Amino acid sequence: MDHCRDEESTKVGWINDLRGLGYQRIVFLCGRNSMDVKGLAILDDPQQSTMASEK
Repeated sequence: MDHCRDEESTKVGWINDLRGLGYQRIVFLCGRNSMDVKGLAILDDPQQSTMASEK
């Protein structure tokens, strides 16, 4: 099993899905077996905010 190829195909899949939802910038982080992500902003779903403004 080629870990690098699997990782790359997973990233491409996520990029395609998220761009299809309207995201423009996608950042991947390497966790190093930790869930510590201090200081990172969590973005709203762009479709939810669009739908809310259309009501």
